[in-house]
Amino acid sequence: MDYDELYKKIREINIQELICGNHKILDEMRKILPQIQQFLQILLNMKWENDIRNVVTADVTVIMNDIVSAYENEDEVLLMDTTAYGVQEYLKYFISEELLSGNEDEE
Repeated sequence: MDYDELYKKIREINIQELICGNHKILDEMRKILPQIQQFLQILLNMKWENDIRNVVTADVTVIMNDIVSAYENEDEVLLMDTTAYGVQEYLKYFISEELLSGNEDEE
């Protein structure tokens, strides 16, 4: 899995929604949901200390529930918040320093 690429895709979708307000975030995120789901599964399968495992499991459960709820209720704001403050926060532990610092090469 390319963590940098997933992080950039989520960021781009959310930025486009904030700037353009085109209300296509549900459709755009749907395209990368398999990658998001795969990443969350990777988090659950990682070896963590017990106390950390409990926190990660609880967080991933909330993230997945929020994503489902966002689609059931067509709630764009919830989807943006969940991907930005849930998925991307965990992705930050796996992505390059250049991407975090904003110095990555744009394609």
